[in-house]
Amino acid sequence: MSGTAQPSCPYCGSIRYSRDEESILCEGCGAEFPRPRLLDLCCGAGGAAKGYHDAGWDVIGVDIEPQPNYPYTFYQADALEFLAEALDKYAPFNYVDAIHASPPCQRWSSKTKDKDKHPDLITPLRPMLQLAASEGVPYVMENVMGAPLIEPVMLCGSMFELSVRRHRLFETSFDLFQPECQHDIQDLDKPYILYDHGKWYRSSVVHVFGTGGGKGRDYWPEAMGIGDTWDDCWMTPKELSEAIPPAYTQWIGEQMIAFLAHEKSLGRVACEWCGHTPADATHACSRFGEAPPEEAAA
Repeated sequence: MSGTAQPSCPYCGSIRYSRDEESILCEGCGAEFPRPRLLDLCCGAGGAAKGYHDAGWDVIGVDIEPQPNYPYTFYQADALEFLAEALDKYAPFNYVDAIHASPPCQRWSSKTKDKDKHPDLITPLRPMLQLAASEGVPYVMENVMGAPLIEPVMLCGSMFELSVRRHRLFETSFDLFQPECQHDIQDLDKPYILYDHGKWYRSSVVHVFGTGGGKGRDYWPEAMGIGDTWDDCWMTPKELSEAIPPAYTQWIGEQMIAFLAHEKSLGRVACEWCGHTPADATHACSRFGEAPPEEAAA
C-alpha cells in the first residue's frame, strides 16, 4: 500500500529517535516506547531481520530450512503452519506487534525457467496476514518484481546509497511513502572493476545473484550494506545473494514503529492483559497501560 506517511512521533511530530536494546526514545519530546516484536516469516539468513532490528524491533525468525547464521531468535518450522497455529492460539492475535513475510520468489522470478515447479505461497499467506492486521498487527509481504502483491511499494538500492539496484516489492497493511529511484546519481561514479563475458569493465553497481563465480563477489557485502568485506558479513555467498538489503527494512521498520505509536495514541492497540482495545465494547480490563503480564510477574 503506497501513501505519503512519514515516520514521526505521534505526540510531537519529531522524526528523530534514539534506540537501545530495550526501548525507543523520541528526541523531540522524550516519549519512550518499548521495543516492539516482529515475526519474520521465511526469514532466510536474516537480511530483512537486520534492518528491522536496526530500526528498533526485536525479531523472531521462522524458516522451513535450518538457518544457522540467522542472528536473532529462530524457529525451524513451516512458516504458514507456524502462523496458522499462532493465530489459532492467540485470539485476538497479540503474539507479536508486526509480521514480515518473504515467501519464496522462484515462481515469480524472471530467472526461473519452469515457474510451475514452484508453489505460490503468497495466495494462502495473505488471508492470514490480513486477519492479523484486522486485529491490530500490521504486516509487510516482500517479493520480486512481477509477484502478485497488492498496491506494493517498490524499493531500490539507489534510494539508500547502496551499490545494487535490486528492485523489490513490499505489500503492506499500512501506508508507506514511495521514494524515487536515484539511478542517475548512482551512475555518477563507477568504482567497481567487474568481469563478464570475457571482458573487464567499470560499473557503478554490483550484480548480486547466484554464487558470484568470482565476478565482483568480493564487493557483495559492501554493495548490499551487509558489512564492508566478507569478514564483516555473517552470511554465505548463496545466503547473501538471496537476501534483502537491511536498509530496505530499516526504512520500513521505522515507519511501522511510528504507525504503531500513532495507533496506540488513538487507543487502537490491544491491551496486553486481556487482548481487547479500549474502544472495544467487550473491553472491561482496568489494567490497560500497565506493564505487560510477563513484566509484572517479574
